[in-house]
Amino acid sequence: MLSRGSRCIDVTGSWLRFDAGSVSFAIDLSCVSEIRRLPVACPLPNVAPWVAGITNLRGRILPVLDPALALGLGQMDLRNSGRRSRLVVVDSGSGPGTEAGLAVDRVRGVATGVEVLPPVDGLPPEMRRYCSGTLHVDDGLAALLDSGFLEGLKETAAVSA
Repeated sequence: MLSRGSRCIDVTGSWLRFDAGSVSFAIDLSCVSEIRRLPVACPLPNVAPWVAGITNLRGRILPVLDPALALGLGQMDLRNSGRRSRLVVVDSGSGPGTEAGLAVDRVRGVATGVEVLPPVDGLPPEMRRYCSGTLHVDDGLAALLDSGFLEGLKETAAVSA
């Protein structure tokens, strides 16, 4: 187990790897409910800049978040996103209305049985808040987002699905 404050990360777990804002990230696979093509998001007024809007996912209204912008890495151009862009539907699991979609540049796949290192130095403050470690995988490193990532973003944005 790797510990960061009161949060522990099971290093024997599985993580979904994705790119956002030219950085490779990983999130606990148990938080991911599905991966879809990036839909058109309906913009909302008076929300945090990294809330791209909302979309209808089989009758559920889902907030669409831009993790690159939320983590201080610059805004993703959702209107001109590439063929690899995806919506990663995640759930923080802390109750109803905790599901959201992350607009990502590319999904790289699932990593299992990899080494978890401490967070790298020099991360933007927004990233340091949610990065609990660094996954060491065959083709490089991925910033490991902790389980409070989605919950923290939704609290900051005051988004309720």
